[in-house]
Amino acid sequence: MSFDEVNKIKKIFSDNKIYVEYLEHEPVLTSEDVAKQRGFELK
Repeated sequence: MSFDEVNKIKKIFSDNKIYVEYLEHEPVLTSEDVAKQRGFELK
């Protein structure tokens, strides 16, 4: 997903007063790798 697409989604959320926490990470290949970077456990 491009940064433009992400920003459009963030704007839609903001315009509709939907507040979420955005977590960014280095490029990875699997959700397991993302979880490790963030210190999360996959269920």
